[in-house]
Amino acid sequence: MVKPQRSKILDVVALALVGLGVLGVVIRWTFRDGHAIASYLFYALPLIVIAGIWLAAGVVWMRNRRPIYSCACAAAALIAGGLWIHGAYFANDCEASTDSLRIFTWNTARGFASWPRVAEQVGKTDPDLIGLVEAGGSTKEWQQFWAQHFPDHQVFLAGGGLVVLTRGKIVDKSLRRLVGTSACADVRIDFDGRLVRMLLIDAVVHPFSNRSEVVGRAFELARETPELPTIVMGDFNTPNDSIWFDEVRHDFTHAFEQAGRGMLTTWPAPAPILAIDHVWLSEQFQIDCASIGWSWASDHRPVVVDVRFHDEGGE
Repeated sequence: MVKPQRSKILDVVALALVGLGVLGVVIRWTFRDGHAIASYLFYALPLIVIAGIWLAAGVVWMRNRRPIYSCACAAAALIAGGLWIHGAYFANDCEASTDSLRIFTWNTARGFASWPRVAEQVGKTDPDLIGLVEAGGSTKEWQQFWAQHFPDHQVFLAGGGLVVLTRGKIVDKSLRRLVGTSACADVRIDFDGRLVRMLLIDAVVHPFSNRSEVVGRAFELARETPELPTIVMGDFNTPNDSIWFDEVRHDFTHAFEQAGRGMLTTWPAPAPILAIDHVWLSEQFQIDCASIGWSWASDHRPVVVDVRFHDEGGE
């Protein structure tokens, strides 16, 4: 028999775990990250984490010889895990055409796995437009490095680790501040006579940061030129189910939600549970395909998107 005092302690631990999971579920389907305190739990407790918490509660109750409670927790964990997979897995048609513009974005984690390896990983997908976050400095040596590895791309080192490589012609470029140290590279690129605007985002946040300011400012900038096909991509440090993307969806499309196949989660690799790296596209684009890449060279997974312009064979 379990000693009475120990049994009470185990019950309290299990109840605390169950309560934490329930709180996470309530926040996820009510406030989400629209409230400062709730946002911390929203980011920290995706459904797959809640499933793990409830599974742990079930183990505690099993050790305390309470099989009914244990089975109930296991069932709840299974449901939560299933709902997480349902929300994170997409089975869209995904087929790139030969005339697609290939977009690639990746947080390279400051090249901890070596910069040549990072460059090799990027080059494997043969992208036309590359946006890298946490990708080194902006000195002449860095310019030479990227030019050497991507000789058919123009290079823009915006500063702050933001790197843009493109097969198109860069006609305008600048570094724009968002909120605090968050920034974006604002680039206008001519692809065979078609002008495209791209904003490469690096959202620098802490657990209690208000993501609404970063997301709001980024898309405020993007909406300055509604006549231009616009790409907003990079590391938002904000999951795709954030309340702050609800308004964004009125005039921008999340590439993977529209045309992705597989799990859209990008962080932390090798077992990502959050989708915080995004590619958002204005209505002028037809999205052919979106995929999440794989590499041990970063704790983020890269995002690859193939697009066309609507007046060039799109529906």
